[in-house]
Amino acid sequence: MKRRNFLQIAALGASSTLPVETLTRVAVEVGPLGESNAASHSSNAGAQVWTPAEGRSPSYLRIYSATTPLYGGKSSWIKVDAEPAHQGKFAVEEADGTIVWYEAVSSVEIDPRLFGARAVGDEADGAIDTRALREAWDRAAQTNNNERRIIGLGRGEYVVDGDIDCTGIHHTTMAGLGAGASCIRGLQTDAGSLFLMGNQGFRARDFRVEMTKPLQVQHIARYLFNFDRPDGEPADIDCEFLNVELSRAMHAIRHRGRGLRVEGCLFSVCDKPIDWGWKDLPPVTPYYTPGTGVSEDMGGARGIVIQNNRFHSNFGAWFQNVEPNCEKLAGLMFTGNLGDIGRIMVDTSGRWLTIAYNKCDQSAGETCIRFRGGTDNALINGNTFGGSQGLKVEREPENFMQIRGDTDGIKVINNYFYRCTQHGVDVRGGVTTGFVARGNTLEEPCTDGGAFCPFVFEGPGHTGKIYHNDIDSPVALSGVTRTTDARANVEVGHHDFWGETFPLAVGPSQRFHATLAEKSSWMPILKFDGACDGMEILDAQGQWTRNGDQVVVDFQIAFAAKGVSSGIASITGLSGLPVPHNDRGIGEVMAQNMAALTSGVQAQLANNGEIYLYDVGPSGRSPIDDSNFTDTSVVWGAIAYSVS
Repeated sequence: MKRRNFLQIAALGASSTLPVETLTRVAVEVGPLGESNAASHSSNAGAQVWTPAEGRSPSYLRIYSATTPLYGGKSSWIKVDAEPAHQGKFAVEEADGTIVWYEAVSSVEIDPRLFGARAVGDEADGAIDTRALREAWDRAAQTNNNERRIIGLGRGEYVVDGDIDCTGIHHTTMAGLGAGASCIRGLQTDAGSLFLMGNQGFRARDFRVEMTKPLQVQHIARYLFNFDRPDGEPADIDCEFLNVELSRAMHAIRHRGRGLRVEGCLFSVCDKPIDWGWKDLPPVTPYYTPGTGVSEDMGGARGIVIQNNRFHSNFGAWFQNVEPNCEKLAGLMFTGNLGDIGRIMVDTSGRWLTIAYNKCDQSAGETCIRFRGGTDNALINGNTFGGSQGLKVEREPENFMQIRGDTDGIKVINNYFYRCTQHGVDVRGGVTTGFVARGNTLEEPCTDGGAFCPFVFEGPGHTGKIYHNDIDSPVALSGVTRTTDARANVEVGHHDFWGETFPLAVGPSQRFHATLAEKSSWMPILKFDGACDGMEILDAQGQWTRNGDQVVVDFQIAFAAKGVSSGIASITGLSGLPVPHNDRGIGEVMAQNMAALTSGVQAQLANNGEIYLYDVGPSGRSPIDDSNFTDTSVVWGAIAYSVS
């Protein structure tokens, strides 16, 4: 069958200019798409009849109608393998009785099937479908530059065995009928690209792109959509991917310019789904700050929006410098994405960055989020990041976040971080100022224990505030926050601990204020001058609790026999208090079956961790010793004190 075999049926009506014998057996559906099935006619009232020779039905029909204005007086039809289930179809009977079906295509779209694409998923058709897609893009290039060019992918699977070079074809849309209906499948076995874009205003929506082979560097396309334009071409600007599925590639989208939007897409088995950078962009309109009289360059790239996508990949997105001395990435929104988002890497200078409301349950590698190269005014808010949460094979990142270079105004707020092996937030390799971490939950951070801690600031000059975070750690760590230089100024406070406790701040210059909520049991042991020979205990139990700045220590001891030791009484066994205590911890004691007491009994927690009991009389107090106990004595009490 010849490609581009056009048949034009002119003036469907009584005034047909085509020989009557060539118009014998066609029944055309005259109802517009979406309406109920219109009547088919075998007379001049609605259609002419035509019988093509056996196997000679053209692959494409364009019908002009004077009496029945189909789609504004003309309609386009594509030959299909079977009767479509939808409206907008008609049948042709060939001379041998074979029924051939046609379906309507949009008159405003460029359909690759018009250029011979079979779109049936047969790998043997790779050369045919590839050539047809190239010709569709060539036709788009010939369209008026001021018009919107639309390449319409109909139902089917297009097989591509080579690059589709779209360089210089601007303001073009490639649209399908949905990821389940329209598919482009690549067969490349080298490290090339599927689509070479190099254009402005590209839109992709509602189709699927995948490679045949699994992810291997040597056996798969490196890029599905590669916007790394050749020298001399304008920068890629305002490109958009909506509801597109992309899978099995090293880089699904490689973009080198401003204004990238990726929304509602699925990335599966892609090493770096979104690889963004820029090269020698044209000048940017200065940004004027109202009330300041100051204007400044907006930066190298603006309006990068990555939202509401699903990732099953090692990376979520990678933002990088392509050339030295590039301007800043200005304006990134990475929001609402879901799945196995391995890492979000901002390896470039940037400002006004938002990473919010993303969820990843199985990160791996160095870190979940990385800023490297200098970042100003970044908001990390409402995300769930970390290691696997019992859903899949256990994998944990080393850090929740890495911050490198000189940064200012990074705010980490209301996030849930789950399980990392080393430091939670690791800041080093520059000076970070104005850092804020507030309202975050860190569950099982720093599982390797040792010298790791949830927040670490290595190097001089860092400033920040670490407040109101919940930390649940199964291991004792070196501190909530650690700094290594006296010039740093990091405030720490108002944290809630669950599980193991550890110091709030470690370092030469930190200020901290503790607000914790925790509790622990302990075993009280009563001794006389450090000995308890022959003593028998009927019951002994203790507990300490902490709520905010207040600590309460409870204990109870009941004797079965006081033994033979003598000396001043003290209660030992108290350990694990959340903060150092002091001698001012005093409480009242209830005592039964005691001997030779003049008044009530008082307990005092000393700074050595032992509790001493005193007989409080009218003229003062005196220590209680073995002579004040009997074989049936019972003491129980509570000591309360404020954290100093």
